[in-house]
Amino acid sequence: MVKFRTINFINLGHLKLLLSAFVIVLMFSSTVNAQSQDSSAIEQFMRLGKRQFEIGAYKAADVTFRKALNLRTFVPDELCYFYGNTLYQLKNYSLSQNFLNKYLELTDSNATYTDTTLALLTLLEQKQKLIEACAECDEDGFKIELHECHVCSGDGLLIGPCNRCQGSGEEVCKVCLGEKVEIQRTSFGRRYIPCTNCNETGYVQCTKCSGDGKLEYKCKECNGKGVLSRKVRVVD
Repeated sequence: MVKFRTINFINLGHLKLLLSAFVIVLMFSSTVNAQSQDSSAIEQFMRLGKRQFEIGAYKAADVTFRKALNLRTFVPDELCYFYGNTLYQLKNYSLSQNFLNKYLELTDSNATYTDTTLALLTLLEQKQKLIEACAECDEDGFKIELHECHVCSGDGLLIGPCNRCQGSGEEVCKVCLGEKVEIQRTSFGRRYIPCTNCNETGYVQCTKCSGDGKLEYKCKECNGKGVLSRKVRVVD
């Protein structure tokens, strides 16, 4: 009598479960690694930003804190305080107020920077009242002033060499192409006659500048308006 050996195969359903579990473990591992890297980057940005803030390098600190925020991951509560205070020093009052309020939302009354944050918010409220009293001011206490363009002296136009004739006032004759003679085709072959269009000079008056050699151009500095705008701080 022949005996057959029994071979146990893994059930297909179990195999699918194992593969799914394996994929989940890989995804979780990748997520943890990414979060770990982001956390390390946040810590580095925070240390650098705080050092820059402490020495008064507020513009540099602004750039550093924005890099931390651009990671779009979990950030320390104190980032809201330091970035809000940095923005206050840079006189970006509306955005400063947002971040300082967010710090209070994320922390309790015993947090390290609560008192300083409340003091800054009080100052910001005072600034806000002054800004609201200024009819011409934007939300950060600036107003727009217009002044005469220093390039065109308010004309909006500049005079420069004609871009067709390069200031010469002449362009190549289109009839003879500068050869001074016209070529006529006859039954006996080509016939060359003096060009009457340019009086045998090869050139004619520039049709773009009418021979003047100069043209008026729109001032690029003010875009032809004659005035330039600038932001002037009213509420400091």
